[in-house]
Amino acid sequence: MSEIRVDLEALEHDPGKRIPISRYNVNDRDSVRRRYIELGPCQPKNHDFKYRDIGDHPRRFCPVWFKENKWLEYSVEKDAAFCFVCYLFMDRTKCPGGDTFVKWMEELAPKIKIEKTHWCCH
Repeated sequence: MSEIRVDLEALEHDPGKRIPISRYNVNDRDSVRRRYIELGPCQPKNHDFKYRDIGDHPRRFCPVWFKENKWLEYSVEKDAAFCFVCYLFMDRTKCPGGDTFVKWMEELAPKIKIEKTHWCCH
């Protein structure tokens, strides 16, 4: 995989469109992290979150979860939730698992005990 040079003003805020930190040039990674920290997690509070059937009930993402979980972010592009801290600090070359929070919860959460306030970074 080739490394990408960075324009800090043009970084993609939507987590579903972002380039993994590990794809940036090693000399740019800390600058990229600092810029994303300045931007903060992508939390589109006024988005019309789609309903989907889960079990026998229609469910959708609730923006109030942003208030309760400062690390949580949402991709309008992928209609999925993500963990901001994992994006910043998980090394995708060593932990290449799924990117979305939902995928992580479905696959791993039932198998391990995790702190309720921060489900995906362990």
